[in-house]
Amino acid sequence: MASFRSLFGIAYLTSAVICSQTVFDSSTHPQYKNRVYEFEVELPPHLKYERTMPPNPDHGIGIDLSDSTKLWVDASYTDSSTAEEDMKTLTAGGQVTENKPALLGGKPAILAAFSCAADAYDKAYQERLVLSVRRKPNRSRTCFQIGIRTYIGSITAQENELFEKLIQGFRYTDNNGRGQSRASPILSE
Repeated sequence: MASFRSLFGIAYLTSAVICSQTVFDSSTHPQYKNRVYEFEVELPPHLKYERTMPPNPDHGIGIDLSDSTKLWVDASYTDSSTAEEDMKTLTAGGQVTENKPALLGGKPAILAAFSCAADAYDKAYQERLVLSVRRKPNRSRTCFQIGIRTYIGSITAQENELFEKLIQGFRYTDNNGRGQSRASPILSE
């Protein structure tokens, strides 16, 4: 019979292969393209980001700014009909300090800032999130989001600037990877 240690080692190696994350540097890979969910984002230089590699699903990228602050760009199918419905679900239980219309890739979105107290599942945190729900013909509704979360204090001005740059660099593409125009200004008043 195999020992617990050897079984744990096999499970760990298997999970490492199954959930393969690859790190990229935006100085050499300044653009992330997602052909499945049809979007791309321009990244500022000198930024390290992670994404999953095939055969794993690729929903977007993650950026660890520090041990306590994370930034992400993500697309996932959703059951929500609207951005408002998805945002309400994501901010449930939190204290919303900002909630206003915005644009993401030239399409209507919502920008929210909120904080959540610590609970049995997570530490207390602050988060800013821009979110858009789109439905294209013959496809399920997709939630696109760019978010930043910090577990210590508040989101700094420098971290928020990076968050805003990712929003500005986001655009939707068609299924051939051709970009559609970015909107300006990115956030509506």
